[in-house]
Amino acid sequence: MRRASHGHASIPKPLPVRNTQDLKFSGEKSTLIWKQNTTEVGCTTVFEVRLFCTNGQPYHITATDTFRCEVLIDQTAIPIVTEPAKGGMVGHDKIVVSFNPTLAGKYRIIIDMNGHSIGGENCRLKDYKPGLPDPSKTLFNDQSEMFIVQKYGNQTTKLIPKDRYGNLIPSSDDITMLIKKIVLK
Repeated sequence: MRRASHGHASIPKPLPVRNTQDLKFSGEKSTLIWKQNTTEVGCTTVFEVRLFCTNGQPYHITATDTFRCEVLIDQTAIPIVTEPAKGGMVGHDKIVVSFNPTLAGKYRIIIDMNGHSIGGENCRLKDYKPGLPDPSKTLFNDQSEMFIVQKYGNQTTKLIPKDRYGNLIPSSDDITMLIKKIVLK
């Protein structure tokens, strides 16, 4: 048989106090992970931003946090897609960002939250090269409307190869294939 308690209530143990400093967002600990890392225009680039607290635990976005991601070429922003979308980020600790560069050149990727940079400088500059030559965009530097190719004999003209977005392509082995494709049409 159990003894009755004589008015002595057990005192609950105090809950451990969490250091709120440890729960703060840390831009230094947060990371940027490239998922589809291409260097050619027209190919989708995808990266994931993982957010961490100062104690190394995942940081979950709150309603008062401000996440910003911009992709710029020559100070012009290009469209990006975030998952989850801007309005639905609360409660998430990772954000997937994707974009499709169409201009060849250096892109600057700016990622921050609450004014703290994420990803470091080496993650934020990407150089995109033109795509493969596109016969419909490639030009001959010749004023005539007709270009006659003879089976025997030498022809000289200057070819101005461009990709499907109109980016000028520096000389490459792909130009030989492009010439054959144009001539054989």
